[in-house]
Amino acid sequence: MNTVTISERVAKVRRPLGRDEKFFFIGAIDMAAVLVAGFALNLAMGRSTFASPIRFHIHAFLFFGWTALFLTQNTLAVTGSLALHRRLGWLATVWVPLMVVSGIYMTVADIRGGRVPPFFAPAYFLVMNPLQILCFAGLVLAAITRRRRTQW
Repeated sequence: MNTVTISERVAKVRRPLGRDEKFFFIGAIDMAAVLVAGFALNLAMGRSTFASPIRFHIHAFLFFGWTALFLTQNTLAVTGSLALHRRLGWLATVWVPLMVVSGIYMTVADIRGGRVPPFFAPAYFLVMNPLQILCFAGLVLAAITRRRRTQW
């Protein structure tokens, strides 16, 4: 009869984090913190408001939701919850296309409405923002197709 306790099993599973794991986990935390701080600053400076039309809220939900999913995925991978990490990862197959549509739609709507971030020229914003969103989608697609090759 095997008398190994649950805490002994957990102790065997837990191992020190490798350099790659630390790098990606800390990077995910840093990315989330910078995004929250950046948008909080815009809110505090009056460049953003919660009174915006619903399309802005949907866009914010999708993009901040991705940040939350990214941070959760990194946390699950670092803590060894790989089964849940894999199941939750399939949410990206639905989430990313919604982000692409929302991101490109918002870019065009902002250009039409004369709402371009002050640090971008309108033509640059119109071309580069959709390209960045499409590159992001391509990287996620590559990650999904290469999910069994973790060294990537």
